[in-house]
Amino acid sequence: RRGTFVRHAHNKKRIAVLCEGSLKEETAYFYRALIKALSAEFEGKALVEDVYDGRSGVSEEEDWQQSRAFQRFLMDHGNHPFDGMIAISLPEDWEDPHFLSSLPSARLNGYYAQPDVSLDYADFAASSLSFLNEIGRKNIVYLRTLAELAGRMADLEGISRAVQELAIPEPKIEQLIENQRSVGGHAIERSAYQKTLELFEGWEQKENRPDALIISDDIGARGVAMALLKKGVRVPEDVTLLSFATEG
Repeated sequence: RRGTFVRHAHNKKRIAVLCEGSLKEETAYFYRALIKALSAEFEGKALVEDVYDGRSGVSEEEDWQQSRAFQRFLMDHGNHPFDGMIAISLPEDWEDPHFLSSLPSARLNGYYAQPDVSLDYADFAASSLSFLNEIGRKNIVYLRTLAELAGRMADLEGISRAVQELAIPEPKIEQLIENQRSVGGHAIERSAYQKTLELFEGWEQKENRPDALIISDDIGARGVAMALLKKGVRVPEDVTLLSFATEG
């Protein structure tokens, strides 16, 4: 009878959610918001998710599959096989083809050349320029934290499209991080902070200062905001700040 009770509790389809980033990190805004959205989507459906996140106990140079999170996933899958899997920002070659290849899975964004689901950075960039044009902002700088890896050019394509459609000057693009895959959230925030300070030192004359900044993610945006505060730049009076923002 006890076995029947346990079996009844597991009638729902079990989905494993694997995430390279740790949800406990202060800068893991996107991951927390995404897991929250997935949980809300599963609620009311015959689905339940188990989350395996972080590189605990593993250095950046080592394989993610050596992490305690992945080892726990293997153990749970062996005891009670999952019905599906969602991989969030995991390395492209992380899967073990010998026993996971048959598990239905979906890849979200990350470093995959062809993810199943991706963020619409092209629309973000185009919509940002369209909004800034509507409110009369012309001297625009795009602070880009995305590395130019496979599938990471969509934001630049969106900018080019908006520039042509709106007949506006092309914004200046500043690359903050050359390889986002190799750094964490704190490094992105620190780079955005330092780069913004450097840029504003070159914009001391008011006529040279941009009236709008676009930042490609919310972690970088926090670093930018701290730099603007230090420089005494008012938002939005002196400069309009737009970011690909999330909650978490």
